[in-house]
Amino acid sequence: MQITIISDCQDDNARTRQQSRYQALLGNSVQSLFIGANTDLQAQGELIDAIDSRKGQPAIIIVNIAPRGNKKKYPNGIPFCFHQFGKITIIGTPNCFSLAKKLKMFSTTFQTDVSEVCSKFLSKREAKRVSESQFRSYEYLPYLAKWISEGKNIPSIEIEIADFGKENFIWGVDCFGNCKTTSIGKWVNLDKYTLLDMDFFERLADVPKNRIPAFVRGSSGYRSKRFLEVMIQEKSASQCLGLKVGTVV
Repeated sequence: MQITIISDCQDDNARTRQQSRYQALLGNSVQSLFIGANTDLQAQGELIDAIDSRKGQPAIIIVNIAPRGNKKKYPNGIPFCFHQFGKITIIGTPNCFSLAKKLKMFSTTFQTDVSEVCSKFLSKREAKRVSESQFRSYEYLPYLAKWISEGKNIPSIEIEIADFGKENFIWGVDCFGNCKTTSIGKWVNLDKYTLLDMDFFERLADVPKNRIPAFVRGSSGYRSKRFLEVMIQEKSASQCLGLKVGTVV
């Protein structure tokens, strides 16, 4: 089984502990991959790519950006959800699923209550410890992945995933400075950067070497739905145009 972890808990200590815990609970044959994400927007794009890369083969994808800022609404952070997409089990926070909904991959998910789920499968003492943990990505999510993979009946409620909205954004910047957008159309509007006259090309190889930015059909996305990228031949579009994750396009 392959597990891909997409998380903002990405320092060496946190990353290694998570990978080790999944292996301990799901077996030593588990292969775990880790992708760091700083925002839920970035995590949403990484989730699409992780699903696409599996070509429908079985996998578990953990996508988790769970800030603790809204204590009134979420006493110990945003709830965790799970969804079965073909042979792929997706587990994570619902704030990371809206882009998948935009691409019409799935529109609902199953929300869990940490304390309720843990109380069903763990001792009273252990359930309390896990549900009150500071590091739920390490304590709860590996257990949830284990119980789902074992076919356990997980207490949950089906909820509608929030719409992505009408705006598009830069969700990722690669090592070349190419900027991945959330648009799959042939045209986006970068009016803040006066790029309305940018040309569209299907391939980077077709972009003229005149250091003029262009929209290019990128490699990220799901099946035939590939995200547009802002590219400059032989230059970093991110540096030249001041584009970063979260920039509205």
